[in-house]
Formats: sequence, structure tokens, C-alpha cells
Amino acid sequence: NDWVAADLTIRDEKIILNGYNLIDYRLSRFSDVLNSQESEEIEAFSFIPENINHLFSLGFNNINELYSNNNKLLEKNNKIWEIEKDKKKTQETYKFDYNEFINHIDNEAGIFNTGSINEGNYYTYFKLKESIHAYSLIQRLINSEKSIKYLNKEINYINENDLVSNIFGEHFDFINHHFFTEIDDYFIFGKSPSNLEIIIDNYISGSTLEKNMNFMRFKENTLSKSNLFVYINTAKFIERISADFNLSTNLDSLDKFTGLSYQITNNKSYQINNFSLYYDEDFKESIKEKWFVQLDTVSKMKPQI
Repeated sequence: NDWVAADLTIRDEKIILNGYNLIDYRLSRFSDVLNSQESEEIEAFSFIPENINHLFSLGFNNINELYSNNNKLLEKNNKIWEIEKDKKKTQETYKFDYNEFINHIDNEAGIFNTGSINEGNYYTYFKLKESIHAYSLIQRLINSEKSIKYLNKEINYINENDLVSNIFGEHFDFINHHFFTEIDDYFIFGKSPSNLEIIIDNYISGSTLEKNMNFMRFKENTLSKSNLFVYINTAKFIERISADFNLSTNLDSLDKFTGLSYQITNNKSYQINNFSLYYDEDFKESIKEKWFVQLDTVSKMKPQI
């Protein structure tokens, strides 16, 4: 998309770059599938763990139009045939109708990553209008023998590896995301029951982005509604750079850069772009966050006497 204008704001605690570009109705790239969609407020912060590495979130008001645009983009890039073949096989084998199921999806979908910097766990999710009705449809895909119950939450195994990516596109394509659970009318998908147990544990303990004061101070410097929201936990990003490049330089001075975000918001014939980097003088890493990082990573140590 052609960049038209930009406005840079630099203050003591933040750097904000705002701009806009004309909407490309030719569906040339993934962000174009959001054309004509109304911007939405993200409510998934209520269950997303506070210790995530990054978040990629979509906001939309018309799932059928989004689904149609995504299929047109895949067709344009010669990638639709295999996906349609997979959906047809699923429908014939399990009597699961994608079009019927999609009508129960509400206005959010996303991807987030937790755990260790180098080998984190990826999750995908989408919001439902009413999870009970969606459950009745996805029940056809559930393998009860491989499903479990954890803290009064069902963690189900479905016989469809590509459910989320078949709806929202190849950006949501993660191998072996057969397991899902439901929280607050969101279906959350992961590669194993233990991974989803971590999400449930964080939710029950209140260790979520919505209840993290550092993140909420950062959020105040972003647009309240958007169609695309990308968030990077800069503390973990700096940690990764330091580890990957074996930097011996002390990076403590950068610890209080608590968040980096990029947002796209539709506005009639153009899209608003917002880039935000926030420095939080009051930043403190919570003990809970450190604890759940340990639960979500592999620890190696020698026994000591």
C-alpha cells in the first residue's frame, strides 16, 4: 500500500509514529483482507498471559467478508486448491460445515507466543458469539478419547489440524494445533494439553495482560480500536538479541522499554497506521510473571548438596 503521510511524536516516555495509506482493493497482501472491516477493541487481554513474547491480533465486524477476501488472496497466490481439498475432506469425513461454523465467529482472532525465547509455544484463538452453539458444531470433530478435563475446563482434541488457518489464512498455520479449550467465549488452540493448562493456570491466577499494570500503562499509548494489532514484549526481544548475538554489553538501561506495537485501523478510503514504543519509568517485573515463565520453559540444573 502507498504510504501517504506520517507524523512523529517524541516525548520523555514514548515515541509515536502516526500515518495513513490508501486502501488497496486489489488484495495484494494479507492486511488487505481487512478492507472495509470496522475496527474493534481487543478483549482477549482477559486471558492472554502477561509473559507473552508477542501478539498478532485481528479485529473485524464481518467474518464472512473476511473469509471471502482471504480465499480470494489465496486464490490469487495459487494457494487455495490444497486448502479447499482439505476442507472438503473434513466435511465429507466428519460432516463439519465450515460455512455454518464461521457464522458463529464474532470479531477477534489472533496468535500469541509464550515461554522461552528460542523455543516458545504458539497459540491461536478466535472469539465466538456464543461458545455453546459453536461447541455443538465443532463437537463433530472432537475425539473424546484424546480429550481431557483440567480444573473444570475441557481440553479437547479435534480431528482437524488446520481449522484456524483454513478460516483466517496462512499466517495462522501452525503444525499440530489439534487441542483447544474455551475461556470467556474464546476458542484457544495449542499443540498439547500441557500448553493449554498453562493458559488456564494464568487465567485463574490473574496473571494476564489485562491485570498487568505495566502492560495497561503501555496500552494507554495505543489506539483503543484497530483492525490489526501487533505487540512485542521489548524486554524479551532485547533478551533474545543479547543471547543470539552473544552481546556482552550491559542492556539494563533498556529494560524499561516495556512495549512496542504496530496498529492498522480502517477509516473509509484509507488506513491509519500507528507505531508506538513506550518507556516505563515505573516498570517492575512481577514475581508471578517470573514464576509462570519458569512453568512454561525447560529448566536445566545440576543437583547440589
